[in-house]
Amino acid sequence: MSGSIAKPLVVSLGDPAGIGPELIVDAWARREAERLPPFFVAGGASVLVEAAKTRGIELAVTSVEDPTEAVAAFNQALPILGKVDGDYQPGQPDDDGAGL
Repeated sequence: MSGSIAKPLVVSLGDPAGIGPELIVDAWARREAERLPPFFVAGGASVLVEAAKTRGIELAVTSVEDPTEAVAAFNQALPILGKVDGDYQPGQPDDDGAGL
């Protein structure tokens, strides 16, 4: 389809105390090797940055206002839609994290 705009996948952060943040940053770090399609994450920028640090991954994040912006940003930074965030406390679930 010529003229169509590529649509990225959306990934939910899940509970910041779970394994979601680590899986997301690992996937982004392997995006080229695995030929992954562009994706963005619904919230959790600081959680993802902290998860990346624990994995030894240099992670740049960028805020997007519209999902279609994620396609252009994906190769340089992990696109984040929304401002919802939390504390990175792996293995320590709490009520605040459950609400993300």
